[in-house]
Amino acid sequence: MKALLITTLYSPFQIDIANEFKQEDGVSEYHVAFTVLSSKVRGNHWQVSSSVDGKYIHSIDSDGDCDHIVQWLKRLIEEIKPTHIILGRWRGCVAIEIARYYKDLDVKIGYWTEPPNFLLPNIVQFSLALYSRYLLRGADYYFSIGARCENIYRDILTKKRHVYQLSYGQDLSEFFSIDDTLRNKKLTFLFSGQLIKRHNIHWICDAILKLHLIYPNKFKVIIAAKGPEQHYIDKMIINEPQLGEVVSYDREYEHWSDRIRPFMKSDVLIYPTSHSGWGLVIPEAMAAGMAVLSTRKAEAANYFLRHDVNGRVIEHTKESLHDGMEYCLLNRDDVGRYAKQARIDAKCGTASYVAERLKLLLNKV
Repeated sequence: MKALLITTLYSPFQIDIANEFKQEDGVSEYHVAFTVLSSKVRGNHWQVSSSVDGKYIHSIDSDGDCDHIVQWLKRLIEEIKPTHIILGRWRGCVAIEIARYYKDLDVKIGYWTEPPNFLLPNIVQFSLALYSRYLLRGADYYFSIGARCENIYRDILTKKRHVYQLSYGQDLSEFFSIDDTLRNKKLTFLFSGQLIKRHNIHWICDAILKLHLIYPNKFKVIIAAKGPEQHYIDKMIINEPQLGEVVSYDREYEHWSDRIRPFMKSDVLIYPTSHSGWGLVIPEAMAAGMAVLSTRKAEAANYFLRHDVNGRVIEHTKESLHDGMEYCLLNRDDVGRYAKQARIDAKCGTASYVAERLKLLLNKV
């Protein structure tokens, strides 16, 4: 068996999964093809590494030229001769053309995607649902990121028994190696990701301000993110200059492994998102020995987070975020208990764990 994953933006965590494959377990080769090498919203640490093994990892610098990408992929497929093609998305000219061209040939076509964006207007969601039914009607299998995604595509696909939940995975070894005794005595909250609207940065600022007024000098906040919602943080500090001593930044990374720094200094991840197709920062925080505060709008929270066991589930409101952060401030022993269990539970998010499940599913379909 030979498998080829065709995905868009170069993703270091997909490299981690590919690196776990050995010439065994019925999967003789596992290849990954990236069709987009960089993004303006990603930092330097998302760039293609020169150390990537070119034998199984393939990429093209295409500037988005669909026909150019498709022709390159067809040559690559002819060279590899995969038995399974896994598409990282079902929309877009590349995915549609590859699925159309190979659907009647001796290769199994499937998908591995995140759930749709539930923040889109209802009419758009309805249109996409109809479109997906048309495009996916002949899919041989579907690997869904999270339970919500699984439910959606089990309803759509003809071959319902070949819809499986398969999370992302990554090399978490550096996060597991963090010595939590090195952290600050003050409880430190971390937001990691992007400063964008769906992550409700204004809620975070509101909670910081209110907690600072009640518990001055009792906590710190690290922002490991960039984005257009930065103005909320700037305005907060202008209005309350003392918060300049509370809020700090750690967000300039040259390499993927540099992202570990803010996790080394933090106790609680705050993730009040309105939508996240996965949320890599959740298993990263858990592996680092941190508690997690998150809404259920992140698929990784649905997969990993157990309320009052390895973190706290918050409602999708600014009040719930505030209350969750306050609870952690007042109950440090519980934060420590969550962190210990989180490290255990994060093992289900490692690249080796996910690669083993991927091997099992590829042999099954």
